[in-house]
Amino acid sequence: MKKYSILGIVVFLAIIVLFNTVVFIKTGEIGVVTQFGAVQDRVMTAGINFKIPFIQGVKKMNCKTQEMTTNNGGATKDLQDVTLDVSINYSVNVDYATDLYKTVGKGYQAIILTPTLADTIKSAVSEYTAEETVTKRAELSSKIYEKLNQRLNEQGINVTNVNIINLNFSEAYNQAIEDKQVATQKTLTAQQELETTKIEAEKKIAEAEGQAEANRILNESLTEENLEKQRLENQSKAIDKWNGQLPATMTGDTVPFLNIN
Repeated sequence: MKKYSILGIVVFLAIIVLFNTVVFIKTGEIGVVTQFGAVQDRVMTAGINFKIPFIQGVKKMNCKTQEMTTNNGGATKDLQDVTLDVSINYSVNVDYATDLYKTVGKGYQAIILTPTLADTIKSAVSEYTAEETVTKRAELSSKIYEKLNQRLNEQGINVTNVNIINLNFSEAYNQAIEDKQVATQKTLTAQQELETTKIEAEKKIAEAEGQAEANRILNESLTEENLEKQRLENQSKAIDKWNGQLPATMTGDTVPFLNIN
């Protein structure tokens, strides 16, 4: 009976040793090996790994793409306050995971990522006017992306995407934007009305010129008719006064009337 008890204890201890020897690392994770609390250069990758039981420990680090959302802002180039809702995707670089753990442990998001993101947003916003943060939103996102990677890559964090979800301005600036839009709309309306008036005036001028031309043609026509009428009247008067004798001398192309009776 005592023999079986000892055997049971041995098996139990063997199971404990086995569970403290075998380490399962999931896909998207790495294992940072520590020995008596000191970080070792060895890194465990996905699959089954082994360690020295009770001497070595394993700290698992998530290397999958993760998302982080923040609300930060700063002053624009024209000194307008703006707050950005920004979402980023990032991951831990496997090659730098050991150094990252040595430096800040697993709390790298709060210690490194959050303050770096806030400072980067403030720096990027200061390079644009308030209006440009809206009209050049994609460019601003790219600027934040570039600045983040410049600062985080060397610490073992890779940013893969930056998305500006929303831009929030002060009430005073929003009111100024609304007033500007109203003024712009009034200006456009006035310009359209002026253009319409101009077109109507040009139309009336064209109609007047057309009518004047028609009157001129009509006047010319009436003048020719009057001249013809006057010529015929003169001929009639000349016939009435003719005594039947031809003139002795004729000038020009005038052909006298002949008496053929």
